Amino acid sequence: MQRSSLVASPHGQEMVTADLELGGPTLTGEQLKLQRAQRFHAYCASGKHPYVTLVGCQGTPKLIELGTNTEVVIVDIEAQLPLKREVDLRRVERFAIIFQDHDHFPPHVLSLRSDFPEVVHLNPVSWVLPRSLCLSDIPWHQRRLNWTPHGMVESLRGWLSRTARGDNHQPEQTLEPPFLVDPVHLILPSTFFSSPPPAPTLLQLLRLDDQVWMLPPADGAQVNEEVVCLCLPVHEQTHGMIQRTPATLQDLAVSLLGRGYNLFATLRPQFQGWNEPSWHHKRLLLLLPFKLKRSANAAAESFTVWAVLTAQSIGDIGVAIGAWAKCEHGYGAVLTGTSLPPEPRIGIQILITHLRLDPDRAALCNGAERDRRRFLGIGAGALGSQVIDLLVRSGFGSWTIVDNDRLFPHNLARHALHDRHIGQQKSVALANELSGFMGNTAIPAVVRDILHSDVVPGYEELLAQQDVIVDLSASVAVARHIATIATSPARRMSFFLNPTGASSVLLFEDAERTIPLDVLELQYYRALLYHPLLRDHLSAPSKQVAFAHSCRDKSFQIANDLVTLHAGIGANAIRKASLSSNARIRIWEANEETRETRMVEVEPVPCQTATVNGWALVVDEFVLGRMAAMRKDRLPNETGGVLLGGWDTLHNRLYIVDVIGSPADSDEWPTGYLRGVAGLKEGVEEVSGITDGQLGYVGEWHSHPRGASSNASDDDAKVFTWLAEQRSRDGYPPVMAIFGERTSSWHVAELAAPLVLPINTR
Repeated sequence: MQRSSLVASPHGQEMVTADLELGGPTLTGEQLKLQRAQRFHAYCASGKHPYVTLVGCQGTPKLIELGTNTEVVIVDIEAQLPLKREVDLRRVERFAIIFQDHDHFPPHVLSLRSDFPEVVHLNPVSWVLPRSLCLSDIPWHQRRLNWTPHGMVESLRGWLSRTARGDNHQPEQTLEPPFLVDPVHLILPSTFFSSPPPAPTLLQLLRLDDQVWMLPPADGAQVNEEVVCLCLPVHEQTHGMIQRTPATLQDLAVSLLGRGYNLFATLRPQFQGWNEPSWHHKRLLLLLPFKLKRSANAAAESFTVWAVLTAQSIGDIGVAIGAWAKCEHGYGAVLTGTSLPPEPRIGIQILITHLRLDPDRAALCNGAERDRRRFLGIGAGALGSQVIDLLVRSGFGSWTIVDNDRLFPHNLARHALHDRHIGQQKSVALANELSGFMGNTAIPAVVRDILHSDVVPGYEELLAQQDVIVDLSASVAVARHIATIATSPARRMSFFLNPTGASSVLLFEDAERTIPLDVLELQYYRALLYHPLLRDHLSAPSKQVAFAHSCRDKSFQIANDLVTLHAGIGANAIRKASLSSNARIRIWEANEETRETRMVEVEPVPCQTATVNGWALVVDEFVLGRMAAMRKDRLPNETGGVLLGGWDTLHNRLYIVDVIGSPADSDEWPTGYLRGVAGLKEGVEEVSGITDGQLGYVGEWHSHPRGASSNASDDDAKVFTWLAEQRSRDGYPPVMAIFGERTSSWHVAELAAPLVLPINTR
């Protein structure tokens, strides 16, 4: 029912045009039953808002179908509009506000004039008129928590003002899709639209359920049907009002024609060029790609694809679009100019398309830059699997996973893999799981123990291709091994948990590898001696869990949430550190109760490395500085103490990490030094305990007086001979350092051919 009426504005500024009537029975305010309708009516009738005027109330409308238990409040709304308006809006507009008893949706706001402009932010509804305004993109279940009549009036007035100015759609808002459709989805390969089928193609389509289709099906999945897939050329258009969902191909063609796209004219040449009788009885999957623009003169800023699955066969479609005519033995082409018959109507279902995740889109979803560097991840255990999983899912790096272990039930308590992977090799299962995020590139898996890599074919070439080698194995042996690989230019890093799982540690070389990973490891141990928060860092947990029969088949009790917490920290730390050229030593400590974390930053110290009598000796500036300070403090007397560090007899490396100064019972003279023993054993044992045996006694040191060199004297030779006898008992070579005025001399295994280091006198 329509009736034209011109009503004077209560403010005398413009006439209200309202020529639509909903046709419901007239009600008084007292007859309203729905709570929101009652509140809205009372507010508008109160006169509290100067720009809203109550017109009346009605019962269930007849013009539109919204159910039986609805109530309508009709109001005139005055909005502040510019003199020059982008669309035909009046200063005073009449609206019907429709409330429904179930309250599952926001109140409908309907314009009661038939020529209300078609603009953005109108709701697609099942009727043509009246227009339905979309006041907010916030879900109603959230908005209704603080809904008020005043807020609704102001939202409506704001909508009118913004629409009149032409800025109702904000720059940060995504562009409006052409249709709102039922949530039925089509999953496509990640590269589908970058290299779409150039011609109509027969493809296998899998229907997972009523809401999800997949193209192509996953490996091993049962195919539901074969469809002919046709991808039409990309069309560029300006976004606009969201329209009702077309139910037929003819409806879709009419809708697209209003957007400057002649669907049937595009389809006819395609059909007329086909000569595949076996396709005539198959359904059509039509892909319509659009580039959307914010305005007619703007550049396209988004790309969307609508998938249309027809209910009828390709033969019926050819007839419907005027490309074919049905004949005795099938279908024949007709002239291009043939008029379009009204029948048969071709039912369609519009599907929302989704591309499988690839690294570029994964990075975009994570708000990160895509990183294409090559990472070799060693260790796919509890921590390693979660760290690699997080990084791959964020589009970070191209990974190769190395691990020779299999997944067993007890691993699932903290692992990224699942029950279906039990018995599989961890590296292979994890690589297979994550390869779906890498587009068409599978993640390689190497099922080998990295410590026995000399028997792995192609191992040298694999390492040479990497940009970063990441140790996630929680194995000192693995970290030392990768630190000594000389055939690869890759930077090395290590990320691991302490024994209780409360702390995690990142060691990462600088870009030039001047401070190698093994040196960073030893400097990390030294940090435990000096930082009061870290003295119990390497203490083992009191409880272990047996998962098999061997005495070695035990696992520490560590909460999975701790592993997950530190995996997140590690993934971020690896990303950030790899983008920096500096070396890093970082330790994160998690509070046992709250899981709050604090980070301890340890500044890596440059080191000197040289071969001395067959041993690679590593001394860093921290040690030299400590010895210089102790010497200076005791001048004019000589002083000394013991050297602390670590041995790696597999790789013939000796790390000098710290020194203990002169015991209290030592004898110190200007021309001699005799080390005492008071408290020395206890001090060395404390160092060993704090570092879990990684640091200990490695040798002796003493200073020479002012003006003296660091050359060994006859007395020094006697001490070295005694030291060699003592050290031969435990199988280590003797080590002695002499700190002079301008140099320090480092003797390993023999007194001859020491490493002589200049002393920085600044």
